[in-house]
Amino acid sequence: MPYLNLRGGMNGENMNNRLVVMGVFLVSGILSACSESELKRMSDTDLRMKLNECDYKVQTSSVRDAQTCHNYRRECARRLEEEGRFVCK
Repeated sequence: MPYLNLRGGMNGENMNNRLVVMGVFLVSGILSACSESELKRMSDTDLRMKLNECDYKVQTSSVRDAQTCHNYRRECARRLEEEGRFVCK
């Protein structure tokens, strides 16, 4: 059973749980960065097709799908703002 040390410390079990949580966030951040570079390399046509697929989904099936669609929309906005290209509807 976890307990709080009188000196304000935590036992080993709680510390391990915190390390696992921090590791998950670190890995998520790294994967997000990789995804952004993949989106930048995606052709305008492919990006438009993927965004259209998102628009026609009745309901996103998962949080991951919703985040992916959000990333497509963000990449469309980035291309418009930074490159002056309107590639998405």
